[in-house]
Amino acid sequence: MAEEKEQNEKKGGKKKKFKHDPEYIAYCEHGDSSAVFIFRDIVNKVNVSGYWIDILDFEELPVPLELEKKEEDYKKVHNFAYFVSELFPRYMNPDYSKCKSEEERRYETWVTARKDIENQRKNGYEGKKFLVIPKLFKEIVLEEENKERYNYRILYVAEINNFQVSKIKYGFGKEILKARSSKKHMKKFIKDNLFS
Repeated sequence: MAEEKEQNEKKGGKKKKFKHDPEYIAYCEHGDSSAVFIFRDIVNKVNVSGYWIDILDFEELPVPLELEKKEEDYKKVHNFAYFVSELFPRYMNPDYSKCKSEEERRYETWVTARKDIENQRKNGYEGKKFLVIPKLFKEIVLEEENKERYNYRILYVAEINNFQVSKIKYGFGKEILKARSSKKHMKKFIKDNLFS
């Protein structure tokens, strides 16, 4: 198996790797990459410049019924109830010199981030952790002939500690699902129950 992997790398390089790397495929399909995108591009209360973003936990809600009918979009959109992220400083930089496509660049970034985060964890580093509660919504894009697309709005962001991360992972996350019905109620509920 190791010989076959080495031959594939020699023949196809990065292209073969990112298309067949089960961990990268899982990262892209199961929501982690979407959560990273939300935290990097939409959450404006946290400066993530110069940091890797690692997703520690998330919970999803069902996608809207109309989206479920559009098979091509259904797999790309994640309707998060919440997610928990951790920031790590970027000590390593991706080498894009052999990348021929944007997808290969994304893969190289992912590989570098994983190595850098793993090294920092081995050395005992713990990054700042955040609870993020986004809301999926449909918007009309006028520039694209009134095309509909789904995007995210941030309902809540807070820095949390390790105890609070454990609390979310082992039961409190389900409580967040119940509290999402009202933004005002949700903030009070989280403040009273997670930060007390």
